[in-house]
Amino acid sequence: MFITFLIIKNRFMITLTSTNHKQVGILYGLVGTAMAVIGYILSIKIRLILTLPIEEQMIGFGIFDSKIRSLNSYNAYITLHGLVMIFYFVMPFIIGGAGNYLLPIECAAQTWPYQELTTYLSGC
Repeated sequence: MFITFLIIKNRFMITLTSTNHKQVGILYGLVGTAMAVIGYILSIKIRLILTLPIEEQMIGFGIFDSKIRSLNSYNAYITLHGLVMIFYFVMPFIIGGAGNYLLPIECAAQTWPYQELTTYLSGC
């Protein structure tokens, strides 16, 4: 059991620190997919906010007016949803994932320049 854990941990660390363009592209894709799920959860929260009348949207024992709190929370969720979907889903998934995975294959490159830089920029 412990040896299996060490093997899995070793393989996981090799994958995270790899400079292979395909593995880096897959990591970008996985991070992009996770952020898409978070963005989807935020969009569901936005829709739930819109289902209730403004008077019922007060959260907790707020010291602020319920209209101000609901409008502020709605604006905050809209902004967060937009930021997550653009900067944490679209850009890593398309530019990082597809770019790192497909571009070296399309260029028929044997090795990709700055492999360590792309691994570093992926956050791993």
